[in-house]
Amino acid sequence: MIRYIKLTPKWAIFLALNYIMLLPMGILILKHIPRSDNFLFSFLFFFQLICVAFNNWVNIYVVNRFFPDRLLTKGATRLLIVSLIFDIFSLITAIGVFWTGLQDKNLVGVKSSQKNFILTCFALFIIVTIYFLIMRFQIKAYLKEAFNIKKMTADIGKETDY
Repeated sequence: MIRYIKLTPKWAIFLALNYIMLLPMGILILKHIPRSDNFLFSFLFFFQLICVAFNNWVNIYVVNRFFPDRLLTKGATRLLIVSLIFDIFSLITAIGVFWTGLQDKNLVGVKSSQKNFILTCFALFIIVTIYFLIMRFQIKAYLKEAFNIKKMTADIGKETDY
């Protein structure tokens, strides 16, 4: 069942970016065939894709299930914590790839325009991941406050015995 949720612009952008990021990650996971002789690089690359797709799925799930004013369940909180750990791993890995890509010796045989495109994609990915982390730290407090406001407004019309 699809339910209509009203989101503030900041949370709507958060949800939209998660959908936008999930599509290419899913395609890359399905198409990924390790082509490197370096097993560790191939594993980390594939694990990075899995982590990002998982994080996007968790974010989409939480927004669709709990927004605008439902409290997180213990299971959803645990899911967010695991996802947060994967998000931090993804960010560290992306920064490492970006940093090594800045050195010319690591992208031998890659045209300058391709190198610039690859580095721009990683820079955008890093920025979006930092944005996701900032928003992730705000989710629980936002939902708790919205739930309390909803509860207080529901209690306003009730009669009380004094």
